[in-house]
Order: sequence, then C-alpha cells, then structure tokens
Amino acid sequence: MGRPWAAGVLVALIGAFMSILDSSIVNVAIPTMMRVFNTNTTTIQWVVTIYLLALGTVVPLSVSIPSPWPFLPSVPSCAL
Repeated sequence: MGRPWAAGVLVALIGAFMSILDSSIVNVAIPTMMRVFNTNTTTIQWVVTIYLLALGTVVPLSVSIPSPWPFLPSVPSCAL
C-alpha cells in the first residue's frame, strides 16, 4: 500500500500553503483598500487583523463539521 500517511501530509502542506497565500493576497490588496475606502493605514491594519483573527478562529472550528457523504470519513477521523 505504500505510505498511508502521505495523503495526510499532502493535505496539511496544501492547507498551510493556502493560508500563507491568503495572507499574502490580503497584504497585497492593502493599498487598493486604502484608496477605494479612502482611509488611513491604521484603519486598514485593524481590518486585516480582524480578518486574520476570524480566519484563525473559523478554520480550527471547521474541523468539527461532519462529512456530508456517509461513505467518506469526516475530517477529525482522517486527521488521526
């Protein structure tokens, strides 16, 4: 069967990459947000901080969502 842990490692690596990519996209969009909303750096910094805190809260909580397909295990059982 090979390496049964390889799929889990691959999913974790993709998840980490997506998180870094998401933060980078938000940081690149800061000058555009400042111009569109006509605001200063302090306000945009608060928006970005709140966004990243919300993301950091929702992602771990989403693990408890059960799988909608009965033939596939849910995320927590795959993570073990």
